[in-house]
Amino acid sequence: MSDDTKLTGILMTFSDPVQGQEAEYDAWYQNVHLPQVCRIPGIRSAQRFRLVGPGAANHTGPRNVAVYQLDGDPEQVFADMVAQARGGALDTSTAIDQASVAVHLWSAHGEPVTG
Repeated sequence: MSDDTKLTGILMTFSDPVQGQEAEYDAWYQNVHLPQVCRIPGIRSAQRFRLVGPGAANHTGPRNVAVYQLDGDPEQVFADMVAQARGGALDTSTAIDQASVAVHLWSAHGEPVTG
């Protein structure tokens, strides 16, 4: 798929590492999980972000988010991701704090605007 393919949605996964396992969490997410997920049809790219700035000090939720850009049907892409996870095609890590995980699927609404 080309960079000209229209984005159809965004999948955002919020999470944090188990305390004391930050390095393992970062290595697994960046080097194992994201590449595996990006092989799923309809996922264009994935990138991780960490909360910073003035609001970070008082934030009580997860401080890490992975953002997946979708160019396939968002609900189908998500269903395929879940099926691959359940089927063992996506490796898991004990370094991720499962209690912190929240997944949100967003469908494109409106046309992109650029400056």
